[in-house]
Amino acid sequence: MEGPVPAARLPPVLLRSPPQEQRRGEGRGEDDYRTRLTEWAPAVTRAAARGEVPAGTDPLELLRAVSAPLYYRFAISREELTEADAERAVTAALAAARAGAFTGSPGTE
Repeated sequence: MEGPVPAARLPPVLLRSPPQEQRRGEGRGEDDYRTRLTEWAPAVTRAAARGEVPAGTDPLELLRAVSAPLYYRFAISREELTEADAERAVTAALAAARAGAFTGSPGTE
């Protein structure tokens, strides 16, 4: 398996600001987020085919693991997001994925 994925290879949707209604917890924000995750899920499936994450990795869970800390910093703690934040989120999510955290069999690859 490869090392960390640079933030430049992250789906841009995971790094951009959520729509105003999502920040307020109103409207379509939640549906938009689910749609974005679904649109990017094939990237995780392709990563599994290349051996970058274990076969059977749940794409939506891996994408949530990448985006959750970024969303927290942006929407909850109101921090400016940096490339280092994105790198850290990707590195942590990939480590968890490679340990089987998103396959239903943690600790196995």
